[in-house]
This record gives sequence, structure tokens and C-alpha cells, in this order.
Amino acid sequence: MRTYGGRRCLVALLLWACAAPGSARAVLDNRDRGPALTAGNFSLRVTNAGILGNALFNIGLSNDPSFEFPRGSTQQGLDNLDLL
Repeated sequence: MRTYGGRRCLVALLLWACAAPGSARAVLDNRDRGPALTAGNFSLRVTNAGILGNALFNIGLSNDPSFEFPRGSTQQGLDNLDLL
């Protein structure tokens, strides 16, 4: 006679793990020194939320490029604050 206690315990453990997921801890990355897309002679900030440009550039909270062209010139071609 075989016992299936080990299998039942494993199934119960898997069901418990699926029923009690941890909370999400995502943080919006929109401050200084974030990743920027650089290609050719432009530089563009892209956040982890899919935001293009840098909405915080004009108010002094972030110095990341907001579609800077030519790169290094501080001439910003995309200003997200104008879109609000």
C-alpha cells in the first residue's frame, strides 16, 4: 500500500504559495543619472514607466537629457511640461 502524503503536502504548499503573492515594490525611476538612450548626436531619457523625455528638467529636479540635440549642448528638444 502506497501513501501519498508527500504529494499532498507538496500540492498544498504550491497552492498556498500561489494564493499569497508578495506585494509589488516598483519605484518610478525619474531622478538624476538614469539610463539614457544615445544614438548618433542625440540623447533621450527613458524611464522604467515608459516616459520619454524628462518632465523634471525645467524645474531643476533632474538634469537628465530630454531629447538633447546635439548631445552635450544642453539644448532640450522635448519638454514634457509643455504637454501637461
